[in-house]
Amino acid sequence: MLRNNIKREYPDRPISAVAGVVIHNNSVLLVKKSNLEELWSFPGGAIEIGETLHEALTREVLEETSIIIKVGDQIENVNVIRKDANDKIKIHYVLSFYECTYISGQPQFGDDVVAAKWHQISKINEIKLIDGASRILKICGY
Repeated sequence: MLRNNIKREYPDRPISAVAGVVIHNNSVLLVKKSNLEELWSFPGGAIEIGETLHEALTREVLEETSIIIKVGDQIENVNVIRKDANDKIKIHYVLSFYECTYISGQPQFGDDVVAAKWHQISKINEIKLIDGASRILKICGY
């Protein structure tokens, strides 16, 4: 797959991206993208040229966590738009969330994340989640 040279900040158009909700043994697979804050999110990322949504999500989850998944049903699409102090669009992603089935592997962080691990759903309120993550889990029935 060719790697896109995507201009992630101040893009000239929205960036299409995917994220996976992977549940296994009453735990959800989450990643931390920065050491600067304790903020956890679902694994995923931008779609590369020539990839389908499912191919991109399978690749991203494997790259970020070393977990092999099967992509299931789409949950929903979300616009992630952030503006700078001058009201210019700094970030704009169209993020497609999918339910995913765990196949194999143990979480090991890689690619552009600094941590990957299973978090017990019953204790999910004890960690800081990225905006909208709790709502996505509720849509999935958790």
